[in-house]
Amino acid sequence: MLAPMRTFKAEKGSPLEAAVALLIHNEAEFLATERETRREIAKIDREMIELKREADARFARIEKTLAEHGQLLQKHNELIEWLIDAIREKIGFKSKK
Repeated sequence: MLAPMRTFKAEKGSPLEAAVALLIHNEAEFLATERETRREIAKIDREMIELKREADARFARIEKTLAEHGQLLQKHNELIEWLIDAIREKIGFKSKK
């Protein structure tokens, strides 16, 4: 957060010296604020990288699970077809195949 700009009253010296002193002071405050802002941005960047890594890992697990479910559904469909054919044969109907 930026600190309010201060004004200096020159007790001795010219108004130019007071202006230069104020400029130096304000620049020092600006640079301190900039350093803190850069630290906070770097922290946020690190957090975003970690969140992306976690999201990528989670997404990979979800994709793997979906693929496994797809294979399981295919096996179930094959089993259901086999059961339908077996029941038809058992009760006297000819298989579709």
